[in-house]
Amino acid sequence: MATLLECVLAKFPETPKKRAKQWIIAGRVSVNGVVIRKPNQPIPDPQDALELQGRRSTSVALEKEWRIHARLGLLYIDAALAVVNKGAGLLSVPAPHSDLSALSVLHDFLAGRLRAIGGATAQHRLPPSFVHLTPQPVHRLDQFTTGVLCLAMNPTARARLIEQFQTHRAACGGTGCGSTTTICASTCCQNAQQKKRATTRRSRSRTTK
Repeated sequence: MATLLECVLAKFPETPKKRAKQWIIAGRVSVNGVVIRKPNQPIPDPQDALELQGRRSTSVALEKEWRIHARLGLLYIDAALAVVNKGAGLLSVPAPHSDLSALSVLHDFLAGRLRAIGGATAQHRLPPSFVHLTPQPVHRLDQFTTGVLCLAMNPTARARLIEQFQTHRAACGGTGCGSTTTICASTCCQNAQQKKRATTRRSRSRTTK
């Protein structure tokens, strides 16, 4: 009896062992329709029952924001990363006093428990391969802050995104604030939103003149 990782490597011999392990941990490998996330789990010979979800569909091009909740819009998504537009009043991640958050809303949308809302986006659906993805937090925005929020789609992507936020935290203004990843990422997003609003105001001012 071989392990799941060995079976994946046998079916996709050109795939590096590390990548195959990432697929399994991310929930992209299923046997007889059941997702297994343990690379070293022994399994009988799966033959054609072993499937790799999302092998052909790794990203979805969104021409416009998909409004999936009154306070959350989907801007971009692929097998590693989701970018959402969080509205004021919505938590970034669940808290003891509330389970409703950007993280839980996206998770429900991926699982098919929510549909996009609004006349232009109500019929939007993600490919079936995205059903097995589980969003994970990378940073947070304050509950009453409106801004762009990044969510990882698997543990490997989460670790790399957090590392990128740490590496580029000087983007907060080049002051070397020394903030934690959460605070720094939030500050960067808020600064970006402020610059965007300022640009919009200047553009409107020139138009009215």
